[in-house]
Amino acid sequence: MRALSLAMTRTVPPWPLDTTGEENEAGFRRVALSLGNFVGAYPGDNIEVMARRLSEFDVLIKGRITTRQGETKVYYRHLRFGYPSAREKIRILWTGIRFGYWRSWLRGHLGWGVDWQHVPHGIYDHPSDNCSRTLSWSGIVGVRFCEYAA
Repeated sequence: MRALSLAMTRTVPPWPLDTTGEENEAGFRRVALSLGNFVGAYPGDNIEVMARRLSEFDVLIKGRITTRQGETKVYYRHLRFGYPSAREKIRILWTGIRFGYWRSWLRGHLGWGVDWQHVPHGIYDHPSDNCSRTLSWSGIVGVRFCEYAA
C-alpha cells in the first residue's frame, strides 16, 4: 500500500463505505483506487471504496443500487486493471461497428488504454463468493495496480 498520491480522494454514491461482519471476514477493507477515469466523474482522482483484492490486478468492490421497486440492493463487482487483449479489441471493434458505436472510436474514446475494466459475468451477491470463474478470463491483460490509504 502506498501513501496517498497527489490526486484528490473522493467518495462516489454508488460505492458505500459501511461494512458488515461477513464483508470483514471476506477481507473487504476501505481503500482508495484510481477509479476517477473509470467512473467518469473526476478524471485522475482516487475514489474511496470497500474492496477485496483478488490478485495483483483484480479487485472486488462493493456497490449499491436502488431497484425500480425502491429496494436497495448491495452487489459486488469484479474489476480488472489492464488493457484489452488483441481478441477483445477485435470484439470491441466488431460490437462498435454492429451497434453504431464506431463514432466513439473515431473520436479516440476506444478505451484500449490501461484502465479499470468490467469483467463479464463478474457481479456477485455475496462478499465471500468464489471469483475463480472470472479470474481465468483472458479478455483483459492485467497490469499491477496501486491502492492508496483511505
